[in-house]
Amino acid sequence: MQEIPIKDVTYEDFATFLSLVQDKPIKLNDDRKNLENLLQLSDRFLMPAVKRHVEPFIALTNISKEEKMRLADKYDLELTMSTMSIYESTFAQSDKTDAILIVGYVDCTPKQKQPRLNDSSSAAPVKKMYVNKALLSCHSDYFDALFNSNFIQKSMQEIDIEDVKFEDFATLLKHNVEKLLELADRFMLPAAKRHLELFMLSTEIAAIRKLKMAARHDLDTLLIHSLKLFKTKEEFNPMNQFSEFSDKIKARILDRQIELSNVTVMFAPHRRYVQLKN
Repeated sequence: MQEIPIKDVTYEDFATFLSLVQDKPIKLNDDRKNLENLLQLSDRFLMPAVKRHVEPFIALTNISKEEKMRLADKYDLELTMSTMSIYESTFAQSDKTDAILIVGYVDCTPKQKQPRLNDSSSAAPVKKMYVNKALLSCHSDYFDALFNSNFIQKSMQEIDIEDVKFEDFATLLKHNVEKLLELADRFMLPAAKRHLELFMLSTEIAAIRKLKMAARHDLDTLLIHSLKLFKTKEEFNPMNQFSEFSDKIKARILDRQIELSNVTVMFAPHRRYVQLKN
């Protein structure tokens, strides 16, 4: 087997870089230097798919806006100073546009909706997202059915997306993770769920909340992570907080309790020895 030297890059950075196009990517951290190294490697080895993994993560870090803009300019990223300009520039009309999604108004009653954008009385004006049907259909079973099956929307140029905020729908990656997970499930976007799951792993949200989201949205990596946040058997009390979980999740919780019990038994003799010695 031929060995090919890869110069001027650390093993850790290159391994992380290549993992981002694999089924189980290495978890990113918010170290600015490491993130920029990945962007450099993406340009060096002509792998734009890596940028698509790194860029949403950069948007969620505590890096200053000025630094984000520097990275955006240097590595041709779609980041801007204003989050609204990110949304609108990303979905601006182009020569590839063949459908318009109308997003931003919510049903007030079963028979009455809020006014459209051209009505000045509207409390939440709608906005338009110019999209390509083929691209969305490729990434989402929901849009594939919407654009290519016998739905009335198939022949419509403008399509209403109801009961969702423009900002949430445009990014599918923002601080309201639970709402965005619901959207990712609703519009059948597993790639968005993967980004959200990676983000959840890096947050300091309470273990029980992470566990509930993992169970609700079938996020196995987050489930494993959240269970490991419980360090003692006592942290699982009161047990009624887990009553809403499925039998499958309850079994995983029980496995973790047994694991912690075994750890306690393993170290109990050592603790008794220390107490006697003192």
